[in-house]
Parts: sequence; C-alpha cells; structure tokens
Amino acid sequence: MTRADVIARLRAEFAVFDTNKDGYVSQQELAAGLAADQARAVAEMRRRRAAAFDAMDTNHDGQLSRDEFLAAGPQPGPVPDGSAILARLDANHDGSLSFDEFAARALAAFDQRQASQGQANPQQAQPNQNGR
Repeated sequence: MTRADVIARLRAEFAVFDTNKDGYVSQQELAAGLAADQARAVAEMRRRRAAAFDAMDTNHDGQLSRDEFLAAGPQPGPVPDGSAILARLDANHDGSLSFDEFAARALAAFDQRQASQGQANPQQAQPNQNGR
C-alpha cells in the first residue's frame, strides 16, 4: 500500500463523516458517523454470534442458553459523542476537523511504518492545503 493509497482511503472515510460536504467534520457529524459505525459493528457482531452458536454448542444438544451465548462475546458499549476524538484530532481547536487534521495521525503512523521497514517516503507533503 502506498501513501497515495492511504490518502485515498482517508479521503473516502472523511467524506463519510463530512455529510454536509463543507470540507470539515463537526462534532455532530463525527458523532453521527461514530453511531453508524457502531451500528454496523453491532450487526456484524450479531452475525458472528449466530454463526458461532453451532461451534460453541460442541455437543450439539441445543442447550446453550441465551445468557451463556451472549456472555461468550463482547458487548457493545455506549456510542461516543465524538468530543474526545475531536479534541484529540482538532489541531487548531476550531471545533471541526479539516481533512489535514483528520488524516494527520493515520499518515504519521503510515510514514513511521514505512520508515521502520526501510521504505522512507520522500513525498511527505500534506495531502490537502485547504487550511482553516
């Protein structure tokens, strides 16, 4: 995966959160996106639990109680409102995320991985210079 691939993936993720398409992610947009992500995660978790039931019921006696079944996997927690994440990523503290702010940590981690693998990227230019 190249840095350009990472930027393209991040732009697609950013676009999902930026529902009003103003180029920034507000706390409300972030919270709504996080809730949707959690809903998808819960649906996938339920699908896996249903598929895992037969595997957990190793003697196939059908006696795995619902409580035992639910206790076998993680339970979803409360949906975050996005304020802690926004505070962590909002570099200029204006209450919204630009694409640069949204992408900064992921790109830094990508660059660090590349450097640790001896694949330092000379193109560490900012993905977008729209500044706010």
